[in-house]
Amino acid sequence: MNLRNITATFRDWMDCVALTIGDSVGYVRAFRRVRLTEEEGDTFKIDLAPGVKNDGPAAEYLCIADGAFVGPVPKHIASALRGSRADLILRSDRFLLRPLDLPKRAGEFLEGIVRSQIDRLTPWSAADAAFGWSRPTEIAKDRITLTVVATARALVSPYIQALMALGVKSVVVSTAPQAQLALERRKRESPSSAIVLEALSQILPDHTYATELRVEGDKLQVIGITHDAPSLIRLIEQSPHFTSATFFAPTTRSPGDPGERFHIEARIKPGFALR
Repeated sequence: MNLRNITATFRDWMDCVALTIGDSVGYVRAFRRVRLTEEEGDTFKIDLAPGVKNDGPAAEYLCIADGAFVGPVPKHIASALRGSRADLILRSDRFLLRPLDLPKRAGEFLEGIVRSQIDRLTPWSAADAAFGWSRPTEIAKDRITLTVVATARALVSPYIQALMALGVKSVVVSTAPQAQLALERRKRESPSSAIVLEALSQILPDHTYATELRVEGDKLQVIGITHDAPSLIRLIEQSPHFTSATFFAPTTRSPGDPGERFHIEARIKPGFALR
């Protein structure tokens, strides 16, 4: 089993957008399921399916590094993983989300169309990306819109390798959206994220991709990939919309990333409005 055997499963984005590695979606549904949710530092919380014998603590946490589990895997976890479907839920900052607007008739050919658009929507080619998309939504003028979600195959590969080594039969890689109550609260307390994103799109250069945007009150945090992280501080500071730009975490470069992963925080100026 390798990463070339990726088939997109179609789900509503608010439920989950997933990348399924397996022979077919119908086939993997027959497997016993184990859920691995990424915490910090490549550490995963392991949740076993109801009815699976659990001789250990209520919650197990295991770390994956360099394509293998770090340290011994408890026997009951190894037994549960063997022959199972693993639902691997990665942090949202591992992914790029991109909207795609298409003619309605394109809905019959989404796999080929999305694949052909990956190198335009993301920093990766279709061969280097693991990707899926949300259920299309009809909009005006006989068109549809959907969300493409993608990450580097090189980022996902070590986790798949570690799971397959323990006998897992299929892996579904996904990222979970924030809870709807939290989203509603953020809408009431913050400037529109869509407006902030539009302002950033006018500032950030073409080689820069925002993978995560957080707006809380007058504070903006943006995480993404770029070719020149230090220059972004100057560009944001020069904007009429933001001030006090700074890095809130170290700039890093991970395997598979086409540039530097940056974490920038800034203040939104009072009276924020697009010009």
